[in-house]
Amino acid sequence: MLSISAALASVVWVTGVPQIGTGFAVPGILDCHGRPVVFEHRAAVAFHAMVLAAGGYIQGKDITSTTRTPKHNRHVGGVWNSRHLAGTAVDVHGTSRDWIIANGHRYGWCLRSYAGSHGGHFIFNPVICKRSAP
Repeated sequence: MLSISAALASVVWVTGVPQIGTGFAVPGILDCHGRPVVFEHRAAVAFHAMVLAAGGYIQGKDITSTTRTPKHNRHVGGVWNSRHLAGTAVDVHGTSRDWIIANGHRYGWCLRSYAGSHGGHFIFNPVICKRSAP
């Protein structure tokens, strides 16, 4: 596993991002809509470490949603207690999804399905994700 210290030193606080709001941006990666990939601090550091370790397998074009403002969450039909509102969820598809399913638990990220799920909803929770490792 890649050192967390490189990722810790790299995440950047951002504010006022349309549809996202505020949080810590993962450097060098934008989602499929051209927005920064933003999470709460620990989740951002872990996601950045995962991106670095993936060696190109995690790509912004596969990321559809990270942190959301309450208004944007309502607009996309998100639930009132969505983890996207807290900055601890990401929706990912394509080869990025496959890599995170296989390796994300090492960084505290794991797939979480729910009724109506699209099959690419990941949460950041190091305790739960470590226990649910494949």
